[in-house]
This record gives sequence, C-alpha cells and structure tokens, in this order.
Amino acid sequence: MKKKPTIVTATTPASPSSDRPWPHGASAPRETIRMRITPEIAREWLLANTRNRPLNRTKLAAIIADMKGGRFVYVGDLIKFSWSPETGWLLANGQHRLIASVETGVSFEEGVAIINHDARKHVDTGRSCNAPQAWMRETGEHLSKTDVGRINAAWQGLRGGPPRTAEEWGRARALFADGLTAMSAVFAAHRTETGRAPYVAAFMVAYRVAPARVMEAARAFERGVGYADGDPVYVLRRWAAEGEGRKASAPVQFSCALNLVVSHIDGKPRKIPRTDDATIARFRKLFGLDG
Repeated sequence: MKKKPTIVTATTPASPSSDRPWPHGASAPRETIRMRITPEIAREWLLANTRNRPLNRTKLAAIIADMKGGRFVYVGDLIKFSWSPETGWLLANGQHRLIASVETGVSFEEGVAIINHDARKHVDTGRSCNAPQAWMRETGEHLSKTDVGRINAAWQGLRGGPPRTAEEWGRARALFADGLTAMSAVFAAHRTETGRAPYVAAFMVAYRVAPARVMEAARAFERGVGYADGDPVYVLRRWAAEGEGRKASAPVQFSCALNLVVSHIDGKPRKIPRTDDATIARFRKLFGLDG
C-alpha cells in the first residue's frame, strides 16, 4: 500500500526561523509535500506577492471557476517562496491559486517550496518567463503590455532582435525611458494602424535628438492634423493607416517610420517611405548599441 502524503492543516502553522523571520503573520511558509491552504493563509501569503509576473486574468478566472465548481485538484505544482536579506520573503509561484482562494473562500491542498532567490527568474507557471517578465520579477517594477511592446519594438528595430535576458531588457528600459514616457502622453494603449508599437517606438527613439520637434510630429501623426500633405509625418500616417505599411513586418515599419520622422526633423521632404540602414546605424551609435 502506498504511503499517503503528509498533510499539514491550517491549525499547524509554520514557525518563522530566527535568521529569516516572516513578517506577515502566524502562517510562515515552510517546505512540505502537501498542506491545506485556507483563504486566511492565502491572504497572508499574498502580502509577499510584491515582485511577481503580471496577473493573468484569464488564468485566474479559470481557477476561480474550478474552485467554485469543486473541480480544482491537487497536481503537485508547488507554491514557491524565495528569501534574501535584501528583499525578505517573496512569493515566486502560485499567486493565481492564492488569489482565487481568497476570492472564492475555498481552501485547497498544495505543496510548498523555498527556493534560492536567484532561481526566481527560472520559475515557470506553464509558459516561458520572457526577458521583461524576468526583469519585472527582479526589480519589482510593473509595466503594461503596451509599454513592454514599445520597448521591445525600439530595441528590435535598432538591434535586429528583441532583448533576450532580464539584464538586456533592463538596459533597453533605461535607454528608452524618456521617449517612452513622452510618447505615452501622446499615444493611447492600442496597437492598430497608427498606434502600433513599431511606429510609436520610432518616435521614442527619435525623441533622443529633438524632443520638442518629435513631440509635435507625434501629435500630428496621431491626430492627423498639423502639417501639409507633403510633410514626412503625413506620408508616414497615410502609409501606416492605408497603404502597404499595414502589411509590412515590424522591423520595416520601424525603419520606415524612423526615417520619415528624421526627415521631418531635418526638413527634408519624402514622397514615399523607405527603410534606411544609415539612419538605423546613426541611432545605434547614439544609444551605444554598436557592439
């Protein structure tokens, strides 16, 4: 006969250790094969949920439905915590189940693990943890999907590929921070036609050399008013919204947009959009991305 796993009930809370105290209440996490997690324990543990990946509302809704319907079962996907002297306790895995327990009032059984703090970036909950997600976990800063897409588009447009590590993505975040903030005041969080990430990213990058002129151009591009038909900004707008620009790849959209924005800054007319390796090279050097 197989030995049943040990179940630690909510009436047997773990005790915090002297070298890594748990500051949130009486139910400190401790490693165990399986334990019963009540909504009260879940609420306490969520106080350590300060540096996790963005919440997936679809996934949360599915877990809530399963808990309400009595379909949620133990599958051995551990609730994970990390600890370090610098950060204290952090929830690394299990936020959706804990939130669902609090919202439904349903207890559930699961195992608990304490992992090395440096291992947090490798924790996965069913899908790969990409570079911006890993960076947000490490820093505790949260960015919207729109902002992440715009930073990725700017980096890919200049480097030829998206950031591949948390460190690389953090560098991209720092390089394009000013342009991202400025363009967030102009462009709404949408990705169709003129609001697509590669176009916004081109204005973000060009903002480095002529902030005031680029802000004027961005507003004209977004609203469709402000300049004559032959201005590069209007050439870009028509191309993005009506022409071949809608079918072009993201790198082509970025390169053409950056070329036209720079043409506007320099006062050079453009009849058609075109990619320009020289412009890309100029901004790669400006942002220190030659290597």
